[in-house]
Order: sequence, then structure tokens, then C-alpha cells
Amino acid sequence: MIDLVEYPGAFHGFDAPGQSLRLHTGLAFTASGTGEAHTGTEPQARRDAIREVKLQLDHAFARD
Repeated sequence: MIDLVEYPGAFHGFDAPGQSLRLHTGLAFTASGTGEAHTGTEPQARRDAIREVKLQLDHAFARD
């Protein structure tokens, strides 16, 4: 059992260290249908995601 955590305002690649925010255009498939999508680090979401993954793995493998 795992928990899904969403980070509003965080884009694809939000957990990559030091990646600049970038707009990609001309994509064939996007959620918005515009052919545009953003990628880039979101520091707060990155920190929280790393912490959450560690907690969930510890729980899954009973390392409480």
C-alpha cells in the first residue's frame, strides 16, 4: 500500500536537482491539448517527495 501525493504547481521533473523551468512546445500529446508542457525543479516539492518516499519505503519494509 502506498500513498499518492500531488504537488500543485510542480511540473514534470520537479524532483531533478537544479533543473531550470523550461517550456517545451510542439509536443504530440499533452494533458492540456496545447502541445506545450513545462519541466523543472520545484525545490519544496522535491524536498517533500524525497522525505515521503523514504518514509513509505521504511513503512513498506517495516523499518519503523
